[in-house]
Amino acid sequence: MFTQCNFKYKGNRKYVHSTDIYKFLQKKYSRLSSLEFLIKSKSKNQLLFKDNIQDNVFDRRDIFCKGKLNRKRFIFLKSKKKIKHSYKFDENKYDKLFEVNKNFIKCKTLIKDDFIDLIICMINYIHKKKFPRKKYLLVKLIQLKKIQTNSLKMQNLKIRTTVNNHSPISLNKVYLNNKTILEIVYINN
Repeated sequence: MFTQCNFKYKGNRKYVHSTDIYKFLQKKYSRLSSLEFLIKSKSKNQLLFKDNIQDNVFDRRDIFCKGKLNRKRFIFLKSKKKIKHSYKFDENKYDKLFEVNKNFIKCKTLIKDDFIDLIICMINYIHKKKFPRKKYLLVKLIQLKKIQTNSLKMQNLKIRTTVNNHSPISLNKVYLNNKTILEIVYINN
């Protein structure tokens, strides 16, 4: 059975954002220990969610995103219903917290529900600083470990970004207290 999603545009974007997909999955599955998803295209339409799927059941043109969640396969399909609303989001609200050096961007923070927004803002910030002429789009996210949100303890968060000048791909490894928790792949579009 499909679940109708009610996504809104994030800020001034006109497509479903990856952080909203992540938050949807995090809310639906409280025991999110491992996650991998691949975004196939941008979507201006609402999405339909289905888990426990078999491979090659759906037309590839209808697929927005697919992946594995705690070893079970899931899919987001584009629906015919258009997204009509957006919510405010300031991409620069965390910028004062960031410290950039040659290979890393660092931040001391409390881990809250908007943790994924902070991470994406960090990656976008380092992309803007180091590669101002390139525009990146998140295409793949892999969560390697369960992330405890709403921790009252300050955490050391850092991201190592690897970009080859001749490749359109940006590989970002996210470390929490020196342990890899996420790998996020962007492509220059």
